[in-house]
Amino acid sequence: AVDNLISRKVIINSNPYKLNYEKGKGTAFEDFLVDLLEYGLERYENEFGDFEGEYKLYSNYTKEQTMTSVNKEYKMNIKLKGTYFEEDGNTYVYVCLDKDKMKDGLKFKDDFASPSVFTWESEKNVKFDNSYGKKILNTKRVYLFVRKVQEEDGIISPFTYFGTGRFSNPRASYTVEGNIKYPTLKLDIILDNKVPEIFWEDFNIKGE
Repeated sequence: AVDNLISRKVIINSNPYKLNYEKGKGTAFEDFLVDLLEYGLERYENEFGDFEGEYKLYSNYTKEQTMTSVNKEYKMNIKLKGTYFEEDGNTYVYVCLDKDKMKDGLKFKDDFASPSVFTWESEKNVKFDNSYGKKILNTKRVYLFVRKVQEEDGIISPFTYFGTGRFSNPRASYTVEGNIKYPTLKLDIILDNKVPEIFWEDFNIKGE
């Protein structure tokens, strides 16, 4: 949308972005639109302005945004899974903390053990020696995306990006569906960036 406005010369691609319009020279409605655009541009800068890495720490993203940002075709099977593996050893982990409305077999044990460590459980039927388990163990870098609830007021919630990290301390675990236990792997994600205290209450993080 911003690129489109630049191409139409509505805004100027400076740092920060500026509107190519002088308030007070048009109608009240035009000035209202200018205020609206200025607010949108300021918010865009705050959320997606200059930053290091592929994504901005603690900003919100959908799965579609993260996949298209690395030039990956977004497919339906990604939407159904909480993990996406790249051949170069990067793994994208998507977690919803609120399990209340999920089926029993999907209530994986995921939470922040501390501001620097996230405890994550794989999907079911994962072992050390099967293909999925080997992909986890061969992961070089983890991209962690977490949301508190799956949806709020009928709107699908985005994921908050908590940065990169690495898998550590893999151990066998299980999830229960009905009367059946399914094997899983449980790991710690050691984060490269300690989560700031401002996020502790929302994501139920206890201080170290």
